[in-house]
Amino acid sequence: MLKERIANTAKMLKYYLKHINWTKRKQIALIILIISVFFFIFLLSRGNSGDAATFTVQSQKYEEKIVAVGQLQLAKETTLISEVSGEILTIGAEEGDIISADSIIISINDSDQNFQLEQKKASYVNAEASYQYLVDFDYASAKQELVSQTSKKEQTQKSYESAGSLYQEGALSQIDFLEYKSDYEAALAAWNTARLKVQSLEEGGSLRSSAGAQLQSAKTSYEGALNDQKKYQITVPWNSVLLKTYVSEHDYIQPGEPLAEIGQAGSYHVITELDEKYFPYLEKGMKAMISLGDSGNRNGAEGIVDVISPKINNETGTFEVTIAIPAEFRYQASDLTVNVEIMVIEKKNAIVIPEDYLIEGDSYVYLYQNGKAVKAEVKYENGLSSKLLITEGLKDGDIIIMPDAPIQDGNTVKINKGDGAS
Repeated sequence: MLKERIANTAKMLKYYLKHINWTKRKQIALIILIISVFFFIFLLSRGNSGDAATFTVQSQKYEEKIVAVGQLQLAKETTLISEVSGEILTIGAEEGDIISADSIIISINDSDQNFQLEQKKASYVNAEASYQYLVDFDYASAKQELVSQTSKKEQTQKSYESAGSLYQEGALSQIDFLEYKSDYEAALAAWNTARLKVQSLEEGGSLRSSAGAQLQSAKTSYEGALNDQKKYQITVPWNSVLLKTYVSEHDYIQPGEPLAEIGQAGSYHVITELDEKYFPYLEKGMKAMISLGDSGNRNGAEGIVDVISPKINNETGTFEVTIAIPAEFRYQASDLTVNVEIMVIEKKNAIVIPEDYLIEGDSYVYLYQNGKAVKAEVKYENGLSSKLLITEGLKDGDIIIMPDAPIQDGNTVKINKGDGAS
């Protein structure tokens, strides 16, 4: 309206200056008059903004989502590698099967290993029997022998000492005395032999230590053979899903060759990378819809935001989010690309306005009341889109005015009915 008035006035000025032959002084006076009219029109325009764009407030369902793609992964995955060479005898599972922990899924021919295992087992059994015989029988017998030899030594020692006294008195011949002495020395030697044997057989003794070392060596060898045999029976370390097999029955494999890939059963989750601008909006526990392909949520499952990584990738400006999904999600495949929709805001009845209806740099809007623009304070939350979620200050049916430059608090405004209805 203001522009039209100014344009009309300018046309009038141009007409008069062109068609009326006035003196220069009169022309200057007329220009001053026209400028005054312009100023007067401007003053009038401040009290009447004319037609204004509006928006009618109406409660509505409001959602804001972060849309991304992610990868379906397992919490733990590993590749089973052969440590031995041999022919694949059996494969006890198919790709996609769930396998209990410690179950055998691949068997390798171990006929040579079985022969070595039996030999080492026999050596171990013999060594264990020998050690137990030494401890339970030899040691006990040696102790009994030592008791017997101690008694003989003590008896012959007394007889030898008595014979010595008689020999000194001349009551015993030298031949008889030497016989007593010989008996004592023989008993002493037998006692020392028995004592040394007991010492060698008791805990820490040389014979027991030697037998113990032989037993330990045989045991280590046997356990090594057992471990080697286990290398021919490929088991899973935890409840697993068989992701991929690299071999078939009757294949001949070498050490270092991959046999199968497994993942931890029941641990599927989705990993997605999001722009760092979304970091302030995410919270653990938010709902996230996971779906496959272009079929939307028809084949989807509802998960929840489980882990929000606080580490921002400096190169990509992204951060990682882990989404837990229900075990019954149909499409469980490692590294499967899926669609992700994280629900940031979800309200059944919300008041939402376009952000350009907010007075710039302020928390106010212009309400249309009784033909005038009335400045009103509002409280709001910024969303991901160009809309504001109003939490206080507006209600259904309120009409707010676009804050164009001519609009000020208290201005009279004209609006079109239905203009800007939400």
